[in-house]
Amino acid sequence: AIPAYEEIGDQENVLKHARIGVERVEKILEADPENQRAYYLGSSGLMVLGQMDKALEWTERALELNPRDQATRYNAACFYAKNGEIEKALDCLENSVTSRTWIENDPDLNALRDQPRYRALVDSLPT
Repeated sequence: AIPAYEEIGDQENVLKHARIGVERVEKILEADPENQRAYYLGSSGLMVLGQMDKALEWTERALELNPRDQATRYNAACFYAKNGEIEKALDCLENSVTSRTWIENDPDLNALRDQPRYRALVDSLPT
């Protein structure tokens, strides 16, 4: 829901849904502290709420728990790209995607579009 509200500039709902999402993730992590998906999904909500240290901690924890998981690596790439950490984003993006359609249209990756490594990655994928 957050990206849709961001797209239309509805900051009130962006913040509301970020808070709801983080609260839900915290409950999930209480029951399952090894849930890498909860960590990487929650990190985006923390980023929206301005809790960057915790967001970075959760992203790194997700990668520690399952460093080869494509979804984890992709979402970490999105986090790092939005945070301006271009090289980390590209490192995570490599070997995490098999389709160019998604990465060519994901606004979370906008900071990577002009990077040669990003272009090479996109060009290596089937159309």
